[in-house]
Parts: sequence; C-alpha cells; structure tokens
Amino acid sequence: MKTLLTTSLVLVALFLAGSAAAQAWEQVPIGDDPGNQPRILGMAIDGSTVWLSARTEGLWGYDGSGWVNHLQEDGGLSFDSWGYNMYVDSNGDKWVTRDWPLTADRLDDRGTLDAKNDDLWYAYTYAPGGSQFWNKRIFSMTETDAGDKWFGCRDEDHAHEVVVEHLIENDPSTIADDEWRHFDNALPPYETEFFDDDVRAVAVDHDGALWIGYHSVGLDVWQYGDLDDWDDDVWTHHDVSSGLPSNLVHTFHVAQDGKVWVGTLDGLAFYDPSDDAWTTVDDPRLPGSQMLAIDSDALGLVWVGTDEGVAALYPNGTVTATYTSDNDGLAGDVVDAIAVDRINGDIWALSLDVDEQTTALNVLRGGIAPAAGEVYGFPNPWRSDTYDKSLEIVGAPDGSKVEILDITGESVRVLETRQQPYVWDILDSSGSKAGSGVYVVRVEQPDGRTTFTKVAVIW
Repeated sequence: MKTLLTTSLVLVALFLAGSAAAQAWEQVPIGDDPGNQPRILGMAIDGSTVWLSARTEGLWGYDGSGWVNHLQEDGGLSFDSWGYNMYVDSNGDKWVTRDWPLTADRLDDRGTLDAKNDDLWYAYTYAPGGSQFWNKRIFSMTETDAGDKWFGCRDEDHAHEVVVEHLIENDPSTIADDEWRHFDNALPPYETEFFDDDVRAVAVDHDGALWIGYHSVGLDVWQYGDLDDWDDDVWTHHDVSSGLPSNLVHTFHVAQDGKVWVGTLDGLAFYDPSDDAWTTVDDPRLPGSQMLAIDSDALGLVWVGTDEGVAALYPNGTVTATYTSDNDGLAGDVVDAIAVDRINGDIWALSLDVDEQTTALNVLRGGIAPAAGEVYGFPNPWRSDTYDKSLEIVGAPDGSKVEILDITGESVRVLETRQQPYVWDILDSSGSKAGSGVYVVRVEQPDGRTTFTKVAVIW
C-alpha cells in the first residue's frame, strides 16, 4: 500500500501539472530611437540574432545587445524600401525579397553583426528573359535540403509572369554560375498545372515536395523529380473540399514532426503525411480567424500569430496558451510575423498597429515554461483513434528515471533510461495495453529533484 505522502504527491501533480507557466511579453525598441520606430514587414532568426526587413528603412539586425541597420547609402543594400519577405538560408545568408525595381538582396555578414566592412552583398534584379528573376513581386521564399531556393511570385497584372522561381547557387560567393528555372502557369507545359498566378506562400516538406499557397484558390503540392522533365511530376490540389478552412492561403510552416501547417485568412489547419489527412484546428481558444504567421519551437509547440493575438498549440492542434494585448504584454493583437529562437527558446513577434501603421517588436523570453518542473507529456491526451505512435515525455533531462503511475500511485511502467525525449508505448510493465484514464509521470532527475506531470490515455 502506498503511503499518504505518495498519494498526496500524486494529487498535487494532478492539480498542478499540464498547464503552461504564466509569462508576459516584453517590447524591444528597434534601433536607438524608441520614439521613431520603423514599420517592419518581415522577420527571421539567424541563430539568436533577429533580422527585420522594413518598409522604408532597410534591413535591421539585433543580437540582444545592439542593433545594426543596413541602408542603401552604405553601399551594400540595393534598395531601402518594401522588404516584404525576410529569410535566413542554411548558409546563414540574409535574404530580403521585395517588389520592383530591385527584386532581392542577399547579405553574407561574415558572422559579424556590427562590422559592415567585411559584409558581402549580392543583388538580384527583375530581368524577364535574363539570368535572374522573371517576376518583380516576390512574397515568399523557402529552401530544399540541398540548398536550392524557391520563390513564390505574385502576378497581380496577370501578365503571364512566372508563378515560382527556382535557384541553384553552385557557389554562394558568386552569382555568376547561378542556375535559374522559371515556371509560369500560362505557358506550355505549365498551363494545366499551377492553379493560379498569385502565390503568397511556398514551403518544402520532409519528402521534398513544394507546397504552393495561392491567394484565393487553395494550394498545390508539387512532387517533382527532374525539373527539366515534366513527365515525372505529380500534382495534388487542395482547397476547402479537401479540408482547408479557407482557400485564402497566407502562410506555411513545416514542423519537425513532418506536419505541414497552413495558415489561411479564415482558419488554421495542418496536413499529417503519416495518415494523409487534414485536421482543421477548431479549438475555441484559438484567437482570431486570420492566421498570419506560424513557427514551432524545439519542444514541438506550434506558435501562431493571428489578427487577435498569439496562440501556442500542441502538435495535435490543441491550444495550450494564448496571448493578447489585454493582459499578456503584447503591444498589439495583429501579429503578422513570428519567429522562434531555438537556441534560447525566445519567441519573437511583430505586432502591427493597423491605424498608425507602426510595428512593435515583442519577445516572450524562454517561450512557455511547462509546469511541474518543466516536464510534460505529448500528445496529451493520447487518443487511440488519432495517434498510433508513442507518447513522449518532454523535458525530462538525460539520465532521468521516468516512471508511469496510475491514479492510485501504483507503478505502471518504468521507462528505459535514455536520452530525451522519453517515450511511453502505452504498455504496462507486463507488456499489456494500459487502459484509458489519467496517469501520473514521475521524473527523478539526475540532480535528485523529483517532478510530476499528468497525461491522459483514451482508447
């Protein structure tokens, strides 16, 4: 029989575990003049350095201790205005894509934020029929595992400009040997494949397929092989009839678990390739209807910026925390960019004052700190009709003793000591299936601390 102390610890764990610790957002002034803040259009993270592209004030970088501002007058950035998209590639180069007249700039800052004298800049221009961009409106960018770049283009004049552009950088130190391919929905052989000529989002999934999000007609998934051989390609179109909450696709995010998250201007959904199925997020706690930005952190939580605040979700689409300007420190509720620092765990968000057209840079230090000793189970609850994989115990340090207890405090299973994350296959110590119910996870850490959290199993 368990002691009263053990039972009490179990009850304390049940009451305290499973919720996120309350935290507030901070504002970080952009540059050295808090009274004169630039309007920011794009954001990306390089390590722990935040990079921002502005509407009229060039490119900004912040490493936690100071700012650098790159302007055309410095001799590197080719154009100060309309940096629609900010992207950091696998080489650490910073890309700013924009509208006409100069389509993109790429910065190799040589790893020195505040020293501009060693910067290397590369300018890409709008040159139809030439060796660089064939479209002058670049609103999105992504990269393959091999480092190839894809650009999503908007042809608002319907002038048969390209839909997506593909770049292979054979040598990043020069643009002389770049290889470009340009794909148009109005010219053979592409006229029957691309659904539209207004692309707002592009992403590459874990299988290497290109996801193409359109402004009003859903999305395409392009599984391509040899880009010079159209015959081996497979196209799949998705819209509201497939499970999307809206055909107005605004943003993509490919999470670590392979799910593709799709933010539309009327709802959020994700596609799980493991079961070839769409899930629409219908959690009533999700703020707003317009999904404007998506990223995920090292723990697997998905962060979404909306027109009414920020939400953090478990990978199954359950909202675990929401933040608004009312009481959580956000400077504004229209959050049109979000980026995760996976080194420090900080969450960065841009909030827009729609009336004043000004931007505030917000940061949530450390992201969400899970309750009960920074340990939690995922997915929680675990459901047999949704998940066919194990339940992970996230946050238990390497070398911990992790034990699953039932509601009475009886031991159900001791998990193998290993590196995190620890996994429970929903079996007891005899190899039999653990039944439906609430379980307590006891984590004895290498430093002697013992923490608890709860998980639910539903068959």
